[in-house]
Formats: sequence, C-alpha cells, structure tokens
Amino acid sequence: MLGAQVHNSSSWPATLPKVWPAVEYLNVNTVEMPVYWDQFEPRPGQYDYAVIDGLLTEARQHKVRLVLLWFGTWKNGSQHYMPEWMKLDLVHYPHMIDRNGEAVDSPSPHAAASLEADKSAFTAFMRHLKAADPQHTVIMVQVEK
Repeated sequence: MLGAQVHNSSSWPATLPKVWPAVEYLNVNTVEMPVYWDQFEPRPGQYDYAVIDGLLTEARQHKVRLVLLWFGTWKNGSQHYMPEWMKLDLVHYPHMIDRNGEAVDSPSPHAAASLEADKSAFTAFMRHLKAADPQHTVIMVQVEK
C-alpha cells in the first residue's frame, strides 16, 4: 500500500474534487478518507449511503483502494461527528460532567443508548459496504473512538 490521507476535518465531501489531482500527482494506490456518522444517519435509523457510494465510485474511477475512517461517538474525546439528533437529546444521550457539575463536549461513556446507536449505525455501514463493494475497493476500516 502506498497511501495518502485526505484532510479529515474539512468541508468534506465538498473538497473531494481537489483530492483526485493530488492523488494522481503523488502516484498513490490507496487513499484514507472519513465517513462521518452525522452524514450517514441524519435521522434515527435512516441511513444515507450517498457519501459511501460516491467514495466507492470515485475511487474505482481513479483506480485506487480506500481505507475508510468511521467517525462515530467520539473523535479526540468530542462528539463532533455524532448525529445532530443525538447531540440535542441529552436525556437519552448524556454528556460527561466536569468537576463543577457542568456538561462537557463529550458523550458519557456510560450511556447505553449512545453505544447502541453507534453500534447500529456502524453495523448498517459495514453491511452496506459488504453489499456495495464486492470488488474490495475498501481494504480497511479504521474505527475512531
């Protein structure tokens, strides 16, 4: 694998057209790209496969393999990639509490509902990937926690 990583916290996937010329210039055969939970599950239980399918299509057109990053409940301890509907429902998906009793920008690791929602979304993501990628364009999935 000779790979490159897409800047994963930018205005993704709008920046994708700029990626391919760089990939070709670098002459890599693998690109690491993010999949954000908030884009994948905009409403509870309703999955949007457009980003994943678009990544697969474009990677195949450019003859590269993919390593996908799953940004779920946490990334660097924060909830930035959780779906908005979870961020707004602190009763079911509570945050950690600091020493002053204030909620912080991090989901509680003890919230069973958050774990179940993340597991359901990740399972749906992997099932779709299995069905949509019989060519094995994706060679690895890295789970960010």
